[in-house]
Amino acid sequence: LFRVNAGGPAATAIDGSGVDWGADTSANNSVYAISVDDNNTFTGAATNTPAAIKVIGEDENSNVDGSVVPEAIFFPERGDNNVNAAHLEYGFPVVGGESYYVTIYYTENWDGIVANGPRQFDVNVNGTAPSELADINPYAEGGDALGVARQRTILVTQEADDTVLNLAFLHEA
Repeated sequence: LFRVNAGGPAATAIDGSGVDWGADTSANNSVYAISVDDNNTFTGAATNTPAAIKVIGEDENSNVDGSVVPEAIFFPERGDNNVNAAHLEYGFPVVGGESYYVTIYYTENWDGIVANGPRQFDVNVNGTAPSELADINPYAEGGDALGVARQRTILVTQEADDTVLNLAFLHEA
């Protein structure tokens, strides 16, 4: 239904769906962006090539099928260096009362990370942090390695009168 390349340029779908990944850069915020925190984007030199991103079959800790998800969406990220900044948030127009799958794709691409935990985050869905999207720690989930592609998916049922599906990325202190 909707795809956003948080922190990066538009990317062409490779799964046959025809739904491309929309751009969301500092200079070109996504049309679905409600808040873009510090409006910082980042691409790490250690993970900005397809060879640097590890998918199923390339790393035992990956759960992403590289034949359906373009590796280029893992090159950039949105982030901030201020835990007091507004959270990154998107709002997607949907039909109230319907159910939608929400999939978050991520990797650790900052080569300055030194230990588990400092880049952990939650994703709130419509104001609530479901356990399936809580305590996301890309570095730990990637086996303490950079560039390991990961994903988490949850089924969300909108309230009948709620026509915007909100996703807020909450940085942890």
